[in-house]
Formats: sequence, C-alpha cells, structure tokens
Amino acid sequence: MNAPHYPEPTWMRISGRKTPIYTRPLLGSELFDDRTSVLLDGMTDACVGFTFQSIYAADDVKQRARNAFARLR
Repeated sequence: MNAPHYPEPTWMRISGRKTPIYTRPLLGSELFDDRTSVLLDGMTDACVGFTFQSIYAADDVKQRARNAFARLR
C-alpha cells in the first residue's frame, strides 16, 4: 500500500507592504526540524562537524551531500 501523494503547497504573496513577502507552509523534514528546535529551545540548531574517510573524491561527496539535502525536504 502506497502513501497518498499530496501536491506541494505553492508560495503565497502577502501584500499590503512596500516590499511583497512570499511564504509557504513548512513541509516534511522542515516542519519536524522547526518543531524540534522549538521544543528543545534551539538545542538542535548547533552546527556539528565531523571527519570521515571515503572512496569517493571530495567533489563527488559534496555533490552527493547537496543532492541528499535537496531531496530531504
């Protein structure tokens, strides 16, 4: 059984100001990250560094990481 697919909410323009503001609801991991940050009073916002070794070239690791973060949402 597959989970239902819901269309991604679109951006909304908020008018009534000099400069328009665009917003949209948080989705999936964005919402989880926001709620966790609020619940734990920002403790999850820390930047954590790490070191590892890989058989892949550094540029390949960077590209794979960028793709993973882009798909995380």
